[in-house]
Amino acid sequence: MGRQRHHNGLLSYHPRTNALGLHHLQNKKRLMAQQLSFSYDNPQQKVLSLCIPTYNRAECLREQFKRLMTIQPADLDRMEIIISDNCSTDNTSQVVNEYKEKLDFVYLRNDENIGADRNFLQCFRKATAKYVWLLGDDDYIQTRHLNTLIDHLEKEDYGLVQLSLNCNSKNTFRIYDDQDEFLNKLNVRITYMSSNIDRTEYVRDISLEKYFDTHLVQVPAHLHAALRGKENLIVNLPFYDSGTQTQNNGGYNLFEVFVKNLVKIYDEFEDNGISVNSLILLKNKISDFVFPYFFNHVILKKPCNFKLDNAWEIMKEELGIARIIWSAIKFIFSYKMISHWVKKITKPVYKILAFIISNFFALIWPDKAARLWKKIRTRIISNRFRYQIGHVGKNCNVEGVDFLNGGKNISIGDNFSALKGLRLECVNTPDHTPNLTIGNDVTLNARVHIGVANKIIIGNHVLIGSNVLITDHSHGKNSEEELMSPPRSRTIYSKGPVIIGENVWIGENVCILPGVTIGKGSVIGAGAVVTKDIPPFSIAGGNPARIIK
Repeated sequence: MGRQRHHNGLLSYHPRTNALGLHHLQNKKRLMAQQLSFSYDNPQQKVLSLCIPTYNRAECLREQFKRLMTIQPADLDRMEIIISDNCSTDNTSQVVNEYKEKLDFVYLRNDENIGADRNFLQCFRKATAKYVWLLGDDDYIQTRHLNTLIDHLEKEDYGLVQLSLNCNSKNTFRIYDDQDEFLNKLNVRITYMSSNIDRTEYVRDISLEKYFDTHLVQVPAHLHAALRGKENLIVNLPFYDSGTQTQNNGGYNLFEVFVKNLVKIYDEFEDNGISVNSLILLKNKISDFVFPYFFNHVILKKPCNFKLDNAWEIMKEELGIARIIWSAIKFIFSYKMISHWVKKITKPVYKILAFIISNFFALIWPDKAARLWKKIRTRIISNRFRYQIGHVGKNCNVEGVDFLNGGKNISIGDNFSALKGLRLECVNTPDHTPNLTIGNDVTLNARVHIGVANKIIIGNHVLIGSNVLITDHSHGKNSEEELMSPPRSRTIYSKGPVIIGENVWIGENVCILPGVTIGKGSVIGAGAVVTKDIPPFSIAGGNPARIIK
């Protein structure tokens, strides 16, 4: 059993220790000594305090622990992990006990529910590393770039570090020495708790009590850090899966929080470093952010989880009518809205024209009309498919796509052909960036499903029958612990890449599982389930697939 310490109404676990201690005074003195010796120039100080405030989300916390277990030991040595439990009434404590011997972390449990804002503030207070990162319990951490981040933060001094949601930028680290430019770049993203990492010494002891119950207690902390730092940073790499429990978000008045409260916070910081020009731009960003909600949920009355009381009055008073009108114009004529309405208008027109043209020509030249219409339709679908894929060679013919995800991670060679029902999925995981490579002269029959979390390579001149599944991953590792959780919440795990050599023929209803290599010139019989490597120039069949010849 881990050593337990009681202090300030909290219970903290320190794993990998065996003694049980309940000496309040000794531990209180030890805690005070730690606080007094806190130094930001201490060479033994850790780089990052990862703090996870939680309340009644045991299954989310279990998934978060699974992700934390994938952090490299060298990075764990430079981090401290703090779980701040706001007196959960579910089985959160049980989940913590499952992992306390597997991972070094501090577990703080409040004696009573102190509210979300106070729980956030507690994380700032307890952090002792150079930087502090508050991560939502349902924003599951991605660890593959964590080493790069910690290495950079260890060497550099920033006030605020923003983890960008746009990870397509070529500049991994974008440094800002102009605070106004940095804040304008962040705009409302400064309200995203999991997207911001603060310099601990700038936020650890500041007074945030007056911001309790605003739902934005983290914002003045982030502003304080950004304005005190000589430089700030935006990192264009993925570090977490955002908001897996969005259906549980809401319950507060959206316009009161993101308009009234946020504007008030910005106004208070005008005397502390935010220029008048930046203040105007930040309010413009607020208006641009909330207007789509106003349009969809107040005007069109679409359902949502937020309260919308006095939305117009709050917007008019805090932002002004001129600013709202300008946001409305930008929203209505935005690329997203124009695309939406063009699709909505052209879809029925396309169906009507298709019906008229096909029936007209069918009366005159039945066979020719059918072939011509199929050719036109295939060309339209193929062109659309080409623009959704990272690289496609010459002469691509796709008759129908049921589902496509992660197209930028797919590379296809010349003379690619696929019938209806094609399903290509590239799934990002904490350990891998997916990669699907398809060679030249590859033909896929109807309803082929290829799922990639790691790597799948299909060689040249491969013929694949209908209803074939090729996958390099599964949901979890099938341990007893993971089997107790729902399949959808288990971590995507890849046993290894799938490689299919040249001139391979795969029959109908074949299933090819992770970690398999099929040698060139091989034939896989209909209905086979391939679980092991198939040598070159072999004929295999059965469940599981065996070498027949």
